[in-house]
Parts: sequence; C-alpha cells; structure tokens
Amino acid sequence: MRVNALLPGGTLTEMAGDDPQFHEFARQLHALKRLASADEIARAALFLCSDEASFVTGTAMLADGGNSICKT
Repeated sequence: MRVNALLPGGTLTEMAGDDPQFHEFARQLHALKRLASADEIARAALFLCSDEASFVTGTAMLADGGNSICKT
C-alpha cells in the first residue's frame, strides 16, 4: 500500500472566485507568478496514483508553483 499527500498551491477554480484583485494577490505568492489550472493539479494526483510512482510512498508532493519557497 502507498500513502502520499498532494499539497497544491493556488488554483483557478470556482472556489477562487472571480475577483481579479484577489487573483493578482494570490499570483504574487507563487514563484511562478501564476495560479495553477485544475488540470495541472489533477495531473500531479494522477502521477501519484500511476505505476510511474510505484515506489513513491510516505511523501508530501508539492504542486504549489513555488509558493512554499516564497516565504519570508
């Protein structure tokens, strides 16, 4: 059995709303200066579920556009 966690960054979904000022604020929190698409986060999840990740377990995979490295 494998157990992993996926830690996504800001993602453009309905939950993110449609406020351009909020989106700009959130983009600046990420090293890539953009938000993820839902598809990008889904591909990370699919990787963890795939045979390509058959030896990956007990990890927290960051798919956060560099948000975690932008903390001061």
